[in-house]
Amino acid sequence: MKMIDHDICQQLLTQALSSPRLRTHQLWHSDHQDRVQRLVVAAQPGTYFRPHLHSGQWELLQPLFGEGDLLTLDEQGMIMTRQTLTVGQVLELPPGLIHTLSVHQPFCFFEVKPGPFVEAQVPAWSPQETSPQATLARDWLQQATPGMDMTHLTLAQVNPESSNSGCKTTWR
Repeated sequence: MKMIDHDICQQLLTQALSSPRLRTHQLWHSDHQDRVQRLVVAAQPGTYFRPHLHSGQWELLQPLFGEGDLLTLDEQGMIMTRQTLTVGQVLELPPGLIHTLSVHQPFCFFEVKPGPFVEAQVPAWSPQETSPQATLARDWLQQATPGMDMTHLTLAQVNPESSNSGCKTTWR
């Protein structure tokens, strides 16, 4: 028998702090061929969940600790909804829905999808996790509201001679 409790969430959240991605997971299925994929995900503020979709799979999310915001987007990158996920809720995402999470406090949730494992698809406008745009996207998603367009987020280098340095967010 398996059980998720407060201690499991706390252990995973502690592990997530030392992960470069600021998140970790614990698989509950035996392998990627299982008919039901189950895992506990722990994420810390500062993590970036790349907007993605599962074209042939629904996805079930059940918050276990903390809160996170689920954002859904259309094919053009427009924010459609923003929903705060809290303990006691269960949310099912239909196949093909582009979504991401914005984490503003330690957050642990249980995820279930039909198997076998299939890599998520990502829209072309969705910044890769390792790109400089990922940090900008993560910060933008913290404040994004329905009607805002993620595809207008670009990385612009500031002239080193100016009083500002580094990168800034610009809108096309």
